[in-house]
Amino acid sequence: MGNSLTRAYITRAYTAVENIYTRAYTAVETLWDKTHRTSVRNANAFFLIGEWIDQETGPHEESEDRQALNCSQQALSSWLELEAVETAPQ
Repeated sequence: MGNSLTRAYITRAYTAVENIYTRAYTAVETLWDKTHRTSVRNANAFFLIGEWIDQETGPHEESEDRQALNCSQQALSSWLELEAVETAPQ
């Protein structure tokens, strides 16, 4: 009887740990998904702003606005790449 009781406790403890692990993994995956969606939205926003600048100044003209936008895009891309590597599920 003692062995079966011990086995039952071990099984319950294992199941509890497994549930905690599953919830933690799901939370990390959700965070990863939200980060990815945010980066896609930011990329779309930069694209739309770039189109507007091109309409205002012409696509081949390197205005200060266009240069600033390009620098911002590069900085955001670098930050998102770093963030993706640091928060990627293992």
